[in-house]
Amino acid sequence: MTTEDKVTRFMNTLLRLQHDRGAMACLRKGICRALEYNAWPYLAEACNLESERERTIAIYVAAFFALHPNLVTKGNFGGHLRALAASLGGDGFKTLDLSVRRLIKPQSILAVCRNLHNLVYRLKSAGIPVNFWQLYSDLLLIDVDNQVRIRWASSYGG
Repeated sequence: MTTEDKVTRFMNTLLRLQHDRGAMACLRKGICRALEYNAWPYLAEACNLESERERTIAIYVAAFFALHPNLVTKGNFGGHLRALAASLGGDGFKTLDLSVRRLIKPQSILAVCRNLHNLVYRLKSAGIPVNFWQLYSDLLLIDVDNQVRIRWASSYGG
């Protein structure tokens, strides 16, 4: 199955659950390792739960979506952070610089997802929508090479 097929299947699942308050609560709980089993029944058809890497990505993106279901179909996470920095005013880029550097630093997928968590909260607070299709795709591919991190950095800084 191609990455595009995985992303489509995953996002169709999230969009189907979007108005189910109970399901969205279970997806939000998934971000806590001790409670992630709450999200498994909802994500079982959307990803390979037996793969720890794929399960981690799916659980975090689903939790982010459940937290902030304001979505767009364009842009990448770096571009969303650029919009956030602009919304913060004069020192916006300075304020986010360390968080962005942490995000684009080569690290485990769990560390990347944990760094994204705070940033998604900040995007929600600022009312900035997220392209969850692209975020899920980027996270599936982030370990393949540095292209995802480079795209995020370019979109943020450029």
